Amino acid sequence: MGAELAAYPGMKTDQLGSISAYLSSLHEDLTARVDDLFGRYPALQGFSVQGAEALPETVRQNVQPNTLVVAEVGVDPLCGTEYSDRVSDEIAVALLDFVKERPEAAELLVDRTFARTLQ
Repeated sequence: MGAELAAYPGMKTDQLGSISAYLSSLHEDLTARVDDLFGRYPALQGFSVQGAEALPETVRQNVQPNTLVVAEVGVDPLCGTEYSDRVSDEIAVALLDFVKERPEAAELLVDRTFARTLQ
C-alpha cells in the first residue's frame, strides 16, 4: 500500500508519514484485541475473517455486501461445541467493536487469518 500511495505525484513526505503512523496505530489496536482473545481463550488456535461471499447464497441475499464473517475458528475439539460457540461469539463481538470504533479497518480484516503464536 505504501508504494502505491507514493506513486501519487501530489503526495508529500509528511502526508506519507501521517498515513504510516495511522496504519501502525490501527495495526497495534487490532493486535492488542486479537492478543486479548488468545489470552482469554487458551484453546483458541486461530480464526479467519472473510467477506459476505463466504456465506451460502441463500444467506448472502439477506446481508449487506460489506458484511464480515468470522470463519474457520480453530478450537481444541476436547473443549466441546459450547465452548467453541462461545469463542466464536467473542471473536465476532471483539471485531464488531473494533470496526465500530474504526470503520475504515473493516476492509483490512477481509481475508485475514489470525493464528496463535507458539513459542
